[in-house]
Amino acid sequence: MLTSRLLLIDSIVSFVSGLVLFLAPHIVAGVIFNRPTDGVHWHLIRCIGGQIIASAYAPFKMRKSTSPPTQTVCYLLRIIPCILFLMLLFHCRSQTPDLISLKYLEWMKYFLFASLATYILALIGSGWHVGSSLFTANRIGNGLYQFDSLASVAIGATWMAVPKWLLHRQVVVPLDETHELCGRIMGSMFVASYIVATHALHWPNQGDRNLAVDCRVICCLSILSAQIWSQIAYPGNFPGLINFIISIVIFQKPGPATIGLEFLFSLLGPSSQCSTSSHYGSRKLKLTDIKFNLNFNKYLIDINFALKLIRMFT
Repeated sequence: MLTSRLLLIDSIVSFVSGLVLFLAPHIVAGVIFNRPTDGVHWHLIRCIGGQIIASAYAPFKMRKSTSPPTQTVCYLLRIIPCILFLMLLFHCRSQTPDLISLKYLEWMKYFLFASLATYILALIGSGWHVGSSLFTANRIGNGLYQFDSLASVAIGATWMAVPKWLLHRQVVVPLDETHELCGRIMGSMFVASYIVATHALHWPNQGDRNLAVDCRVICCLSILSAQIWSQIAYPGNFPGLINFIISIVIFQKPGPATIGLEFLFSLLGPSSQCSTSSHYGSRKLKLTDIKFNLNFNKYLIDINFALKLIRMFT
């Protein structure tokens, strides 16, 4: 019961804070920074808000889960960014003390330490369970999960290390330490997200494994919408169409290619079901009743069934 309440509170607070960052980044930037802000700040903060909204989905979905390994991921999904944010905070306080008011830095320091202690205690109290299953025959799916983890770490670490280099040809405004800090925070969120796909490899329940795909869908769609929003709202801060497309690739971390199909399937859904069913591995799949079917490896496959197969590879 306590775990369920903690994860519910976490998801609500994360969603609300992410929504504020996404919808009102100019207000947040104006309050936090001691320097004037521009559309690039607001875009990066909006992307961070989208990442926080995506991270709120995991504890919300797993708050009533009976699988302890899935709750372990929810705790680690908060512990990792808390540690990284503390490092950024100490760096900011020592290297650029005039960037953010020391009063705000102190508040954020205590909040991060309190959050870190809370989730570490929750993690230890839960037993720090990890999954014990690995579907070795599902090579495509396992490869996609691992690719997502590697991409999260590689792109997130690049944003943390050289944010100004990533931004300098994608924007037309002078960049300073405030832009770098926003980019590093976004990189920290990318790095932290690797934990979901990494642990999902070892979860026995396919429904739980889909959490990694669902979180990435929400994250990518949020960042893509933020990029389009920024391109329209701040035309003086961003270059033309070609660089806009390039910046989408850089800002929106490339997830598995099946994310689009997963989202398409979630929109379409099965229209009706018949009694015919099939098994692939240990997962039971029902066929939907449509007009044409293909006989493939002894399965009667229709369009929705093919989409379910694609989803099973994620």
